[in-house]
Amino acid sequence: MISVTVRVGLPLLLALVAVSCSSPSARSDRTPKSGVRGRVEFTGEVPAPRRIVVPASFGNTMPATVFVQPYPVGPTGGLGEVLVYIADPPAIAFDPPYGEALLRITNTVCQPALLAVITNQPVRFQVAGGPPLNLQAAPRAGGGWNRAVRSGGEFVVRFEQPDLHVKISENNAPWLAARIAVFDHPWFAVTDASGAFTLPPLPPGEYTLEASHRRCGFQEHKIVVTAAGAQIVLEMAPPGTAE
Repeated sequence: MISVTVRVGLPLLLALVAVSCSSPSARSDRTPKSGVRGRVEFTGEVPAPRRIVVPASFGNTMPATVFVQPYPVGPTGGLGEVLVYIADPPAIAFDPPYGEALLRITNTVCQPALLAVITNQPVRFQVAGGPPLNLQAAPRAGGGWNRAVRSGGEFVVRFEQPDLHVKISENNAPWLAARIAVFDHPWFAVTDASGAFTLPPLPPGEYTLEASHRRCGFQEHKIVVTAAGAQIVLEMAPPGTAE
């Protein structure tokens, strides 16, 4: 069971309400002033990293054992690699000032395991260590691909359609996994090592904030953004944790 707790860090800046959000068009003439800031806190014990024994078929091209940590919890208890975004973004024009995003794969471990980009933003894949890989992308909107790449190799791709779950995988290394979330608006973020996130400025109004983590699950919250912005604290826990 997923533990879902929301705490208001600054009551004057955030109200959690149980009403329907206003339509994006109703907010389109209001000038953004400040962003939504927050933090995702991990509750409970942090599970040990997953230990992967590398098959003998990989030879001596990489370590015999690799570790994957699906719960990147920082020293202060913040949970990294949580996708946070506005589900009902405002209908206002924006300029996407986004450069190249980077996904590194070192000894078959993806860094980061979660990447969020805007449509048509260039994403560079870099591979280091290990045997040649046959990387696969499976967008739900279609247009999947396979790319063969050796250690030290790299390539750049773009994703044209919004998709919250583009899966990156490799047939011979089933533990290799990454997720790329693609948006057609800029109001998204991935929490950093301390669990913190910041969304770009939003016009004042009511919005639906959604947060997801590959193990801790999905949350949806109603928030009110004032001219000063909003601040929120979320809590997430591993599956099976009692409330």
